Amino acid sequence: MATVKQAFAAAFVETSRQQRKLALQVWSAVSRATPKDTGRAQASWRVSLATDIDASVEPAGKGKGEYERTRPNPGLAPLGVDMVVSNNLPYIVRLNEGYSEQAPSFFVEQAVADVLRRNENAGG
Repeated sequence: MATVKQAFAAAFVETSRQQRKLALQVWSAVSRATPKDTGRAQASWRVSLATDIDASVEPAGKGKGEYERTRPNPGLAPLGVDMVVSNNLPYIVRLNEGYSEQAPSFFVEQAVADVLRRNENAGG
């Protein structure tokens, strides 16, 4: 029989896994929805713990201005620490406001809403 401490630990791990899964789904959706020229904006999306956000992260380039999107691999978040999907490029807000004809205005919000809707319809 599991103790209260063991039950709490198991529930925490499962909650952390679900949080990580949702963060990766949001990362995937927003990076796919991001307009692509060189790929820098797409490759600049990150998943991190709220305590680890680094504004100086630069995506890896393939050369000649081409960037590659790589799937993040965050660990589980400690109790009380959120996971954050972010993009530190100075022009990401302008892209999200409709600057590029490749994506609609507010593509970030639409991508997040789609992920939340899919999870709600799936029952979790």
